[in-house]
Amino acid sequence: MRKILILLIIPLFLLSSDNFKKEKQEVFDQLQLIMTDQEKKEFKSIKTEEELKKFVEEFWKRRDPDPSDDKNEVKELYYKRMKETMRLFREPGRKPWLTDRGKVYMILGKPISWRRDFMNKNTTVNSELWSYDDMNLWVSFEDKHGMGRYELVDPSPKFIEIYEHERKFFLPRVHKLPMKLSVEIDRKAKKLFVHVPLNSFAFTKKDGKYYANFLFRFSYGHPDEPQPKTFTQKMSVPVSEKDIKAGDKEITIPLSIAPLKGVYIIMVEVEDLVSGNKVSKTYKMRI
Repeated sequence: MRKILILLIIPLFLLSSDNFKKEKQEVFDQLQLIMTDQEKKEFKSIKTEEELKKFVEEFWKRRDPDPSDDKNEVKELYYKRMKETMRLFREPGRKPWLTDRGKVYMILGKPISWRRDFMNKNTTVNSELWSYDDMNLWVSFEDKHGMGRYELVDPSPKFIEIYEHERKFFLPRVHKLPMKLSVEIDRKAKKLFVHVPLNSFAFTKKDGKYYANFLFRFSYGHPDEPQPKTFTQKMSVPVSEKDIKAGDKEITIPLSIAPLKGVYIIMVEVEDLVSGNKVSKTYKMRI
């Protein structure tokens, strides 16, 4: 009897689809630790390799602390730590950087000291105690079942606060616009108004409130005077989160110019004490 050889033909698009799903899952496994909720939603909607490639490019572009050069220090540090976790934290069934120890290592970095205690007559579990002396923080892990799977033990509120704070280093950066300011004069009221857009500042947060902290410098003098008079003051202005998010709000600094008459050269400077950015403008105006 003649044997009939039956060939199973698998459509190429199915093979391609399977490869893409695998590639997409690998990308998600690598990046999920520092993905925002919005990025996770965007990632789910990706349907093609081109979209996946674009997502990864934009993902790291948003995290680049200095887009003007070819380096991305955040990306380099993230993958450096990931490589280290692959050497240090191999556990059954989990990616090394997604184990409890791996997650802490990825975000907080290498501990200052690292103590291991193995199961013996004095202890019932394998354990590790990590110390981050610079943060005054201790982190404990236990392998309760002796299977090589270390779990984070009772994370304290302090640990959670520090972890979330350090995680921000790997989250998208908001590249602020160059600082801007404008000046207007109200001759009738004898006042000068300096306007600085809120998006020019980096803010500090204290007791649940936001503050713009800056150095304000105002100089004035007649065009033929060699030495202008200068006024300098540090200012801390409370700002609402609503106004910050609005994007079109500004801080206005009023100055009395009642004693001044005639033509003056005026210089106004604002230096953000948080970011170090500053802007200055010089005007010649009749008062």
